Amino acid sequence: MSMMKKFDKDFVERTLNILNNCSDKTEYEVTLLLNCLLALVTLPIERNKVSKKEINCKKAKDFQIDCVNKLEELKNDKDYINTEKEYFFNNIRNAIAHLHIEVENGAYKNEIENVIFRNALDAKEFKKKNYNLQVSISVNNLKLFAEYVAEQYLNRFF
Repeated sequence: MSMMKKFDKDFVERTLNILNNCSDKTEYEVTLLLNCLLALVTLPIERNKVSKKEINCKKAKDFQIDCVNKLEELKNDKDYINTEKEYFFNNIRNAIAHLHIEVENGAYKNEIENVIFRNALDAKEFKKKNYNLQVSISVNNLKLFAEYVAEQYLNRFF
């Protein structure tokens, strides 16, 4: 394995390479895609402090807003909730990290067709189904979204 010279950039480039070259060649495509997406939405939060407590980088905020707009373009239309656009990455990260994910199988195939992410302010609100994020997206569009996040991150921060 080659050495990483600039970790953030190399990490995102390698993740993008996995998305482009490996993810659809395995029976675990959705698992690999979710792992890649978790990494891609966590890195900007941690490196640029895009969080509810501290937003200190206009470039990071703009990046996140553009990613939200892309997701809204790619999502399925049913049951969409996003009450906190400015904290979108936090909410997607939390949905994946806390396994607030549901999958829908295709009608005619025994394959995952859609992924649904949900997040709430806390566990109590989640149990009440009072979500601040709920988004359903096809596996194909989820891959496009993950690639978009990676490409935008590389273009804006490097």
